[in-house]
Amino acid sequence: MIGLTTVIPREPLAPHVAMIWDCNMKAQAFGLERILPKAGASLIINLAEDETRSYRNDGQWRRQFRSGSVLVGPGTRHFVIDTAEQCNVIGVEFQPGGAGRFFRESLDRLKDADTDLGDLAPCATRQLRERLLEANSAHHRIDVLTAWLLDRLHDAPLPPVVVHALEWLQRTPRMQSVAAIAAYTGLSVRRISALFTENIGVGPKRFLRLQRFGDVIACAHSRRNINWSTVAVDCGYHDQSHLVHEFREFSGLAPSAWLTSVGAYARHVPIDAILPAD
Repeated sequence: MIGLTTVIPREPLAPHVAMIWDCNMKAQAFGLERILPKAGASLIINLAEDETRSYRNDGQWRRQFRSGSVLVGPGTRHFVIDTAEQCNVIGVEFQPGGAGRFFRESLDRLKDADTDLGDLAPCATRQLRERLLEANSAHHRIDVLTAWLLDRLHDAPLPPVVVHALEWLQRTPRMQSVAAIAAYTGLSVRRISALFTENIGVGPKRFLRLQRFGDVIACAHSRRNINWSTVAVDCGYHDQSHLVHEFREFSGLAPSAWLTSVGAYARHVPIDAILPAD
């Protein structure tokens, strides 16, 4: 039985934090899950043990060890986690660019990486974990983490041009170019792309591709009879082959393989103990 508690935060966190969650369940045997990428960063705190284990592919699969508190940066490719350590975990799902309001670091430097929270907030990390361990319920732990986020929220907003570009791209999944945004703002495409990458973690073109990928898995999850050609058109792809190519790049899987393997959570895909050779 999985005890999952989720909270959608109110102002002033809401523009920057999509969700705070707490997961408590019986310890599992060793297993692996493929985690699909997204443009927003995540804060993960393992309360069962002060260690995080993940696998990332830099030409070959390598096991990485980090502390129990990590910031998972904006992602452009999938990675793999060890499910045995996922029995008592709390986390934060940031809005795209939202993590920058809590950690004074350019998000492009954190892309596709797990960064020890102690490297980003060295004075506060141990105290936070200790307070979470002392909390006696999921809602109490979420309250502790919410208070920690409020204490760290600083007043350096995203540049207006990045806010404008982000809103435009989120509501226009069929857009193929950022030239229209550049024309509207009077800045060059290169300058907008540089500002967007620094503050969001990925460039506007990659963000748009991740947005479409997320739309696909949200549309198809928990459905078994899918017309992929229709999904491709609905989500802004040229055709089904374009969708399949993009899906493979981000997930390492064909859409049909993802659909038959995915469980309750669209971005978590159980895999065999032998790591995939993509």
